[in-house]
Amino acid sequence: MPKPDIPGVTARQIGKSRVVFCPWDIDRTYWEVLSPDHGKLLRNAVLWATNEEPMLSVHGVGLLEVTQPDFWETAGAVEVQVPLIGLHEMVAFDLS
Repeated sequence: MPKPDIPGVTARQIGKSRVVFCPWDIDRTYWEVLSPDHGKLLRNAVLWATNEEPMLSVHGVGLLEVTQPDFWETAGAVEVQVPLIGLHEMVAFDLS
C-alpha cells in the first residue's frame, strides 16, 4: 500500500488564532467504532484549539454523552445545568 501524502491532522496557530483540520470524518468514525485513540485526538484537538481551561469537566462511570450546558449567575455564584445521557450498553474507554 502506498504511503498517503495527505496528513491525518493539521494544526496551525496564527497570532492568537488556532485551528485544527482533520481531512476525514473523525467525529462520525469515533461514534461508530468508539476507538479510544480517535476520542483522545478529538479531545486534544479541542483543548489545543481553545487554548484555555475548560469551563466544565464531567467524570463518570461508563460512556456519557454531554450536550451543551446552560450557565447562569445567581447571587454571585455560577450555576450550571448539564444534560447527561448514560450510554451504559456501549463500551467505555478512559480518555484521560
